[in-house]
Amino acid sequence: MSQQLSVIWWNTSLSPPTHKKSSEDKKLTEIELEEKKNKKLDLCTSVIQNFLNLDYDFICLGEVNTNDINNIIKKLNLETENYTYTYIDSYQKVGQLHFDTAILYKDKHLIKPMLLDSELFCYENLTYSNTDRNCKTGQKFQFYLPEFEENLILYLVHWSSRQSTDDNLYDSLAQDLRSSIGQSELSKDNLMVIGDFNIEPHHSAIVKKLQSSREKALVVDRKSLLYNPCWKFLSHSQTSQEDKFLGTYKLRKTGYQNDWHMIDQVLISKNFLKLRGAWAFDDQYVEIIDTKILLGLTQNISDHFAISILIPRTLK
Repeated sequence: MSQQLSVIWWNTSLSPPTHKKSSEDKKLTEIELEEKKNKKLDLCTSVIQNFLNLDYDFICLGEVNTNDINNIIKKLNLETENYTYTYIDSYQKVGQLHFDTAILYKDKHLIKPMLLDSELFCYENLTYSNTDRNCKTGQKFQFYLPEFEENLILYLVHWSSRQSTDDNLYDSLAQDLRSSIGQSELSKDNLMVIGDFNIEPHHSAIVKKLQSSREKALVVDRKSLLYNPCWKFLSHSQTSQEDKFLGTYKLRKTGYQNDWHMIDQVLISKNFLKLRGAWAFDDQYVEIIDTKILLGLTQNISDHFAISILIPRTLK
């Protein structure tokens, strides 16, 4: 008998953290801008409908605000139709920071509230501060998976862009995120870190400060490492139609050497690497999803592709 856990992350770009208008948007009236936003909202909702149809356990969204989520839920009729999903609106403004995420998940999974400052919360906002600025480190969620009788600890990440962040700050964000991950979470729980890091798998912040590796055997052997399967996309063939995705984000002006950037990533703890014959992670089930193809479109809906992970589990 085979079971599985499936998670997808998509930066929708519905409500980006910077509100600077493009040269194209500056030519539009407020009514035209609203119509443009509503059209994009409809397309994003259609993509999320596809994710629901594909039966993902957890659908993690980035660059969404509460108004976006309310509209998406209403358009999906998620609360009235015979869906087996519920959701967490985890958008929150903390000072000048905007935590801009949400999760739609199967209601058979149970959120485990966390006790923070004598109150129960569905998630924890993680921030990093230095003398110059405050930054988002991530958001922590804890779920109980009844069919497996195990926990899932899920960290969502949306770090600031290259335009406003240097390598030292990325190192500090990764170190801060790493410090929030308990050693018992790494060694005993099913732990996943997923999101838009705005840097690639080989960056020192991901490798050294967050302590990740591209070698599964090494992760299994050592207690402190996370496994990063997204390295595989850095060496994809440019001649094979199957391996046409060289990253999740394409922007020519960001670098002379490459247009594609593998900045949306997923990292997992060694518990998923078939230590005791339960979870049977395989790299082939980590995929980049071109969301426009789901709708049969030729123009991108977001400037990011989605990153998807499926982890089979075999019951003896």
